[in-house]
Amino acid sequence: MIFAFIETQKAQLPIAFMCARLGVSRAGFYEWRARQHSPAERTVQDRELTDTIRQIHRQSRGIYGAPRVHAELVLGMGLRSVASASHG
Repeated sequence: MIFAFIETQKAQLPIAFMCARLGVSRAGFYEWRARQHSPAERTVQDRELTDTIRQIHRQSRGIYGAPRVHAELVLGMGLRSVASASHG
């Protein structure tokens, strides 16, 4: 959140100044900024899974809870276990 603030204010104040005042490193800010343009493969996969989960929930008219959504992902769509996908 701090890095996003710095990004929005960089035209008004120097990045080095804001980083120093907000107690974050410039290197950290530039690393964060680089990740915004090319996110890690895991981040992309997580976003896609989140979109799929929302779609399943929406198609169920909000009726399906976590167990039914999980079953739809694993049994209905053939995805590997969501628990193992997010922890290993």
